[in-house]
Amino acid sequence: MPSIANHLPPVPPESEPRTRYSTGATSFLVLVPDAYGDALDELATGDMAPDFLRDVVLPHRLLSSADCLEVYREMFRDRVEQLLALRMPAVHELTGPERFHALVVEYVATHPAGSEDLARVGEAFPRFLASARELEPAHRTWIAELARLECAITRCAAARPAKELDEEELAQFTLLDWEFARFEPAPGLELLAFDHAVDDAYSRWLHEGALRVPRRRPQYVAVLRQGSQVQRAPMTRRAWNLLRALCDGRALATAVVDEFEPVERSAVERRVRTWLHAWITNGFFQTVHAS
Repeated sequence: MPSIANHLPPVPPESEPRTRYSTGATSFLVLVPDAYGDALDELATGDMAPDFLRDVVLPHRLLSSADCLEVYREMFRDRVEQLLALRMPAVHELTGPERFHALVVEYVATHPAGSEDLARVGEAFPRFLASARELEPAHRTWIAELARLECAITRCAAARPAKELDEEELAQFTLLDWEFARFEPAPGLELLAFDHAVDDAYSRWLHEGALRVPRRRPQYVAVLRQGSQVQRAPMTRRAWNLLRALCDGRALATAVVDEFEPVERSAVERRVRTWLHAWITNGFFQTVHAS
């Protein structure tokens, strides 16, 4: 951004109000992506620049308001890079520090933060990676899926623990109650569907320290919190579809009818009972509502 130091009036004395604008105006200038750079350049050289920039970003005795703003924006990018590297250590290791830095610079420049809450700044980063120019086209999809997995793990770790279900109350459910029961998912539970076996690749990275290109085959994973630990539960497509239907508020009987053909239902009854028992005992749900 060009300097406008020659156009700035003297710094007001401490007795004068330090700013006529809210801190939201400063946040906007810091968080705004570089896609709006032309508008900011016009602002910096326009008639209102001396008043607006000085009142939003106070100049330093060695730096103009525009220079101070650029420092703030660089500090913001650095902080975003640190946070994303902590949330996605596998992606950071895979891409390497230099390429990861370039990815974050482009991400911040092209994606408005939308919030001063840094915890939400990187929510769109996996989608950005799916078309990032810094990545080889053949690897973009699975790297973006790996980022989705790591982001889900981070969100799950920050979720509040689910309360334990009352086993005595569940034991009193009748068959009709179970058929029309509705399930409330535990806080932090996320269901992820991938085109690559990224959970397998992530597991190998955790245990062996090596991240290899995953096989191109669908993989279905649930991420959930158990106590102070975050667990990943791979499952079949049908189990995942049924669990997603239950988490979306469908009654158990309706979800089963929608997922399985009539000729299959008697054969899968035991399988569904096994899935349901595992989901309940492992904390996938925080509430089960009877019919």
